[in-house]
Amino acid sequence: SRGLGDVYKRQIQIRIRRARELLESSRLNMGEIASVLGYESPLYFSRQFKQLQGVSPKRYREQRQK
Repeated sequence: SRGLGDVYKRQIQIRIRRARELLESSRLNMGEIASVLGYESPLYFSRQFKQLQGVSPKRYREQRQK
């Protein structure tokens, strides 16, 4: 059976995938995106996004808009 750690990691991956979609297709700011995804802290969201994507949410959006 899968442990809670696996479930937690999967949940984060789903949130980050949704964050990428929002960063690419919306004009929501980082705080709004964090809130939509259920993060209480935009800073924590940004940190977690960068940890998984290798770039900050802001940088990710900038790269996609070129």
